[in-house]
This record gives sequence, C-alpha cells and structure tokens, in this order.
Amino acid sequence: MPPVGAAVWLRGGIAIPKPLVKVDGRTLVGRALEEAAAAGAQRGAVITTPVFPEVAEYIKGNVWPLPIDLLVWDSPNSLESLLALKPYLYTPFLLLTVDAASIL
Repeated sequence: MPPVGAAVWLRGGIAIPKPLVKVDGRTLVGRALEEAAAAGAQRGAVITTPVFPEVAEYIKGNVWPLPIDLLVWDSPNSLESLLALKPYLYTPFLLLTVDAASIL
C-alpha cells in the first residue's frame, strides 16, 4: 500500500495528490467538504502534508460552504493526524478522509 499522502499516478506519468483527484468534475477533498456542509456540518478542519503544498493552496484558494480550519503538518500516520486535529474538533464531529485505501 502506498504511504499516507502519496500521489496518485495517472496515465502519462502525471502525479496528483489524492485529495485533488477529480471524480465527476469534483476533487475528492472538495466533495467531502461540500457534502459535509450539505449534511449540516457547521465547520470543517483539514489536515494536509507539506509534501503537497498544492492541497493547502487549493483549500485556501476556494470558497467553501462552511468555515475551514487548515493545518499543514507532516504526520507520520493517520492516528497522529487525528490527534493533531484535536484542538479543532468539536462535539459531535464527523471524520472524513480522502487519503485512505480499503480492501474489500
């Protein structure tokens, strides 16, 4: 399995950070934020790695349907990312990820 934060390699050798991969014209991170807002979320918190600064630039450079707290941090694993987000989490909260792989 690729490391956390790895890019997705598409045909032609183009590397795109997974949160910025588009499905049906929407980035994975954009879709997660928009759907969370549509479901009633009042605030979002996003953590991204400094390895792909374009993800933070994308978050900062767009208008979202809810306020976003952005944390750029080089976390060694997903659990550390969740712990780093603790100051931004309010009860109740919903955890969404666009950087996970599942084997069914």
